[in-house]
Amino acid sequence: MGGGHGAAADAASAPRHLVVVSGHPGSGKTTVARQLAAGLGWPLVSRDDFKELLFDHLGLGDRAWSQKLGGLSYDLMDRVLGLLLATGCGVVAETNFGTQASLSLGALAHRMHYRVLEVCCTAPAPQLVARFAGRAQSGARHPGHQDTDNLAEQAARVAVPYQPVGAGPVLWLETTDLPEVVYRRAREWVGSQVLGQPAPAGGGERPRRLY
Repeated sequence: MGGGHGAAADAASAPRHLVVVSGHPGSGKTTVARQLAAGLGWPLVSRDDFKELLFDHLGLGDRAWSQKLGGLSYDLMDRVLGLLLATGCGVVAETNFGTQASLSLGALAHRMHYRVLEVCCTAPAPQLVARFAGRAQSGARHPGHQDTDNLAEQAARVAVPYQPVGAGPVLWLETTDLPEVVYRRAREWVGSQVLGQPAPAGGGERPRRLY
């Protein structure tokens, strides 16, 4: 009986973690986030899931319409994250967080007493542009994103170094390697942070910008 109470107390006092996977479009953040969520057994909240659902129900439109639904999808993501964090479970969240979304996420995590761990995916700008263009040409993403019409916009966006959310420790994850290598680095770093142990060699934080 006493051991059970002790275990419950330990669980109640253990840090609660929100893993944020961020980065420019084409940086591989969606793939990394899905792998981390599956490996951790935690729910994944991805903004594109909400945006694409809105497209399905409200229809496609021009760029202004896409941006409007994009803003609404951030609000939906924020609401769902709040509901999940209120349960105390570990959560993985993924999108290219803008300034306002970063502030909102940081405030939410602070209010809910969560520790934020950020995996910021990055690659050289020319590779990001090539990935985005390839994805647009393949039609792999929902047509509502209008990727083929946004190549110039995305090229301008990735020319500016991505700014992380910055609500907790950050792993700058270079995604030019083989996928399994990239995922192993992310998994080992997140695991070491959750367990409060030093990260394995080769998987630590990289405070410098990579492009």
